Amino acid sequence: MRLPHLSKLFYTLVLTCTLFFGLEMAHAARTQNQDFEVTEKMRAETRYVIQSLENLHYSGKPFTSIQPQEIVKNYISDLDMNHLFFLEPQVTDYIERFSPTLDVYLQQGNIYPAFIIFKNYREQANNRLQWVFKRLKEPFHFDTPDEFKPNRREENWPKTEAEADLLWEKRLKYELLNEILSEDSKKSVTKPETTYEEKAKENVLKRYQRLLTAINKIDANEVQEIFLTTITQIYDPHSTFLSSDSLEDFSISLHNSLIGIGAILLDEDGYCTVKELIPGGPAALSKQINVGDKIIGVSQGGKPFVDIIGMKLRDAVDLIRGKQGSEVHLLISPAENGDPANRKTVILVREPIKISANISSARLYELPDGDKTVKIGVIDVPAFYGPTDNDTSAHSTTEDVAELIKKLQALGIEGLILDLRNNGGGLLNEAVSLTGLFIPIGPVLQVRDSFGRVKEYFDTNPRVAWKGPLIVLTSRYSASASEIVSGALKSYKRAIVVGDASTHGKGTVQVILEVDRPMFAPWAKQQKMGATKITIQKWYLPDGNSIQLKGVPSDITIPSVNDYLPIGESDLPNALEWDAIHPLPWEDMDTFRDYVAPVKESSLVSLREASQKRQQTLEEFKFLNNNINRFKEKQENKEVSLDLKKRIQLLNDDELFRNQAKDELRALAKNNFKFEPITLNGYENVPITENMDDNEALLDPNDTDTEKLPEFDVDLRESLRVMKDWLNIRNARIPDQALASQTEAPNSKQDK
Repeated sequence: MRLPHLSKLFYTLVLTCTLFFGLEMAHAARTQNQDFEVTEKMRAETRYVIQSLENLHYSGKPFTSIQPQEIVKNYISDLDMNHLFFLEPQVTDYIERFSPTLDVYLQQGNIYPAFIIFKNYREQANNRLQWVFKRLKEPFHFDTPDEFKPNRREENWPKTEAEADLLWEKRLKYELLNEILSEDSKKSVTKPETTYEEKAKENVLKRYQRLLTAINKIDANEVQEIFLTTITQIYDPHSTFLSSDSLEDFSISLHNSLIGIGAILLDEDGYCTVKELIPGGPAALSKQINVGDKIIGVSQGGKPFVDIIGMKLRDAVDLIRGKQGSEVHLLISPAENGDPANRKTVILVREPIKISANISSARLYELPDGDKTVKIGVIDVPAFYGPTDNDTSAHSTTEDVAELIKKLQALGIEGLILDLRNNGGGLLNEAVSLTGLFIPIGPVLQVRDSFGRVKEYFDTNPRVAWKGPLIVLTSRYSASASEIVSGALKSYKRAIVVGDASTHGKGTVQVILEVDRPMFAPWAKQQKMGATKITIQKWYLPDGNSIQLKGVPSDITIPSVNDYLPIGESDLPNALEWDAIHPLPWEDMDTFRDYVAPVKESSLVSLREASQKRQQTLEEFKFLNNNINRFKEKQENKEVSLDLKKRIQLLNDDELFRNQAKDELRALAKNNFKFEPITLNGYENVPITENMDDNEALLDPNDTDTEKLPEFDVDLRESLRVMKDWLNIRNARIPDQALASQTEAPNSKQDK
């Protein structure tokens, strides 16, 4: 799977308005014959990209080691993402034609091959879309056993025009069925209603008219950006080329006064896809939008939804953003749905990121343990925030967590859980200092650059805020600074890591470098130039292990749907490999182990066995695994039926499964652990709730009921049990070897 760039253009470059069909055809005829020229500016930018990759990229890979065949094929794929417009013989011809001399072209800054291939792509697209417009005037039949595979990124291109016609016939039926079924919310029809089919054809026609207009408006600079980004992403998925326009947009986005929904969006095969939710933003606070969801329509001011499938990401974002306090209606295709026709409407109020929602908070749990109770503190750290040059008075994550620990200690906690599941990172210095709250002075992180130079980051503050048993709760969404904290504490055996199989796994650092004008473009004193975003460093833990790719593996793993979603670094193409460097020596290790509560291997083995036994017997894990298995089944089925009756039956089956799962959830939630909220001084009136278990999102991707599902956090519940077991071992209430046999039975009082 290739990482789509913000301006890769099978679907991405479209306009928000639709021109009259006749005007589009006339414009198409004029633009198809336009040839692009390689300017001096383009030559300079291209040479700068090539030399930057060779001299600065972390891999140290010479450009001559890159296979030119790979560049040509990837570029064609980046234009034609779903392998629908080109034919296989055409692709083969371009690879054979340009591969032998491509390195010579590029060393000279000449991107002529990219322009020639794009010109053919534009011709192919114009011809195919005229075929589409003609075909949409004819009737369709939805009673055949055909299936269509929407994601064709790894499929071969069609060999012949006849094979391409059949492929597009299925694609159009697929798109029409999605529209028909989404219009019929009750899913009760047995054949397509004429009005629904007409409306579906209208929507699909407009979508492809926008695509035609967009393709014909692509200019030479945009083609250059696609091509050079194809090259940079062969080095790694985070390195890109930014044209002067994209660089300017990036700068504007940092200072723009318009307000969005608090989400990072990515173009993925023509769909505006949620890549990340920002803690404290409207999207995250709504708990109705998840990473991987596709935004397919935008409405505001009571107007009809604007279809944004295939719309240029920049234009889609412009529709989503608006004045503070205004409403925006989003039509969402949930990532976890069972059918692409499943859609839901989410209404958000555009607001700035709420600082109070980003602030750390705590909860005090009292778990029954025989004839007594055990007090365990949980601190939720949604981000690593702190003072900056622009705001020296801002809250510090480290100081906030220290304050919460002090409050929890005053209430008599015996164990502490640090919840980093939804923490995507933040300030590096805060990650280092927060780690220092649980260890004496010592190394926390190593950073190595492309020249092999290693910089070490140390906690130099001897303060230790918590010396007792510590669990770090993580997920696949724990990234960057979260991985530094969890990884360092694990490498010191200071904490047990519980959660998804591993964290996100991004252990690299990028920098944006504008074109060096004196060396590459001395003539361009006033002309705007592009830039490269390039990977120059890698992070390593104190024990020398890299965070890259593998992330921080959990000591005790809890089943999660996240393990089956393509959301980690290892899911990206050409991600840099995991490696290790020398561990940092620490003379105070023996003193450290006497000073704080270390994790003993024998205890960890017993705790893992006890957790596995609960996962095999407790009802909540049966519920969780049933939902995960259902999701896996849907994910593994890559093809979608084009038979209307079958699709309706599948949708009804999905609804039945979700309703049963909601009833099970409500029953399980009656046994939720009670907690007492603990807040920072000055935030006493900010409500605190448990984090919704990520797996709960599987239950109801298309629910329109007003009744709110109860919160039920399987991961946190199991972490609390693990902590209780660990405390019993440490206090010699249960020997290591006897722990698994003492694990509570399902639905026992101890579990309530």
